[in-house]
Amino acid sequence: RVADGLPRNLLLALPAARRLATETLRGGRFALDYLSGRRDVDQDRIILLGVSFGGFFMTALAAGDPRPDVVVLIYGGGDLPYLARHNLRQRPWWVPDWLLGLLARTIFGDLEPLRHAERFALRYFLMVNSRRDEMFPATSALALFNRARLPKKLIWYETGHMNLFDRALIRDLTREVVAELRAAGVLAGGPAPRQVGHGGLATE
Repeated sequence: RVADGLPRNLLLALPAARRLATETLRGGRFALDYLSGRRDVDQDRIILLGVSFGGFFMTALAAGDPRPDVVVLIYGGGDLPYLARHNLRQRPWWVPDWLLGLLARTIFGDLEPLRHAERFALRYFLMVNSRRDEMFPATSALALFNRARLPKKLIWYETGHMNLFDRALIRDLTREVVAELRAAGVLAGGPAPRQVGHGGLATE
């Protein structure tokens, strides 16, 4: 049964969501302009980091701009139609799967990480995901990771989707990402930067 008004409200909210997505991408480009203009910022170590749905914007930014040197996604993934169907089918109202997929491709298709993964090749790509993530299932994470080129690495956790109020988890994730970036030579305190494009790391 379709709950009264909810699917209609969902459709009405899509244009506003599209505008917000466009403004977010524009803001990201402004941030890159700002960082690129600062002398105290190492231009060879600009990192894009996206959490959850923020990963859509980071992959799109990296694909369209050569300035970021590293892309880090935490609890993100790809395949927007699949993610729309997976997350919205749990709601108390019903929308056909084919319509959800069509709306995701039509309105947010230019944010599809699977479209952008190969375009930021030769830059280090780090993903941290959970095999038990209820919002970004492992299928979604693997779809994006497998599409990306080397150098890349995928680290698995065994939690639900990232809880912003779980301080212990956030500390663990922060330490994990910092350690990995140091090991890759991206952050100070680790080995010298490696020659990007000469191999990489991948764990599944």
